[in-house]
Amino acid sequence: MLVITIIVMLILAGAIMLSLNNSNVIGKAEEAKRLSDDANKRQVANVVLGEYMLKQQINPNTTETAEEYIEQKLQAQGINTDNVAVVNNKVIVGSGASFIKQERDTENPLKIGDYVEYTPDVKTSTKYKMVEEYTWNELGSFATESGMKWKYIGIDEDGSALLLANKPTTGKLYLEGADAYLQGPTKLNDLCKELYSGSKGEARSINAEDVNKVLGATPKPFFYDYYSYEPFELPYPKTIREIITKYNQPALTLTTTPDGRDIHDYKVSYYYYHGTQYKKADTLEYKMIFKEEIGTNNLRYWLASSCVYMSVDWITFDVRWISGEALASPTMFDVIGDSYENSLSVRPVISLKSNVQIGEKAGDMWKLN
Repeated sequence: MLVITIIVMLILAGAIMLSLNNSNVIGKAEEAKRLSDDANKRQVANVVLGEYMLKQQINPNTTETAEEYIEQKLQAQGINTDNVAVVNNKVIVGSGASFIKQERDTENPLKIGDYVEYTPDVKTSTKYKMVEEYTWNELGSFATESGMKWKYIGIDEDGSALLLANKPTTGKLYLEGADAYLQGPTKLNDLCKELYSGSKGEARSINAEDVNKVLGATPKPFFYDYYSYEPFELPYPKTIREIITKYNQPALTLTTTPDGRDIHDYKVSYYYYHGTQYKKADTLEYKMIFKEEIGTNNLRYWLASSCVYMSVDWITFDVRWISGEALASPTMFDVIGDSYENSLSVRPVISLKSNVQIGEKAGDMWKLN
């Protein structure tokens, strides 16, 4: 009887473990612990950074760097510092730390635009369909596209190293109307996450901030002046109510909005620029954003960023895109309630997990550990 009980318990234990693995409960628990450990590490490192800065004020001639000081103090507490770096007196905790250190290597430096070996899990989307670009006829479900290569584009705000797909998807995603403005960025991120995440990173869509960072762009929102129709640059994103009051614009009588809010509470966030305003057309950064890797055609793809445009008594609600060697935004919805539609490619970005580190370089490809 005891033997039978033990066998039954072993079978149940195996079934439970299989169920946990299939639902990724274990993976999620490990990820939660890693994030918690990183948060604690970041907190401790910032305290130590404060100590270092005070020490430097007392003795400005010290030759020890902030990073060296932090590594010494954290290691003394038994804290692993492989994913810790300091840049401009800011603590970086995450996969980006090893990338930053490799960028500093004088013999074999990592550079923006370098290829990094990354492999997503191969999947077919359960939610999103591809469409023909101009007819918008459905062509079947999106799926992970083979043959994509991944380029290093820098560090995210959370310390993660970022990789950009070397080309947009061949499949086009259809967006329309108020839903495009309100949910378009979320749909783009969800689609990329579903199809291009893997064991070493989580995917999302490229957005306007990524493009601005790669190009070194610092655009400011603007509206078109009531009298001259010239772009009037705003010092910061202002609400429509503020613009009407401060710049003597006419009061708006058109009030249809995507989500039923008072239109005057929206912030004007529209901007537009051609890539050559920030980078020459022959630079790596420019080509990476606007041009085909093989060939000379211009790229066109969605950005997971929305914005509000205003001129005189007209307002539109847009989703940003890359088109015609520019960062622009097509109208998806306007203040009289008209909807517009479009379909474009998607371009994934990978945020590498904090326990991932840059490895050796083989040919033109960096390995990941």
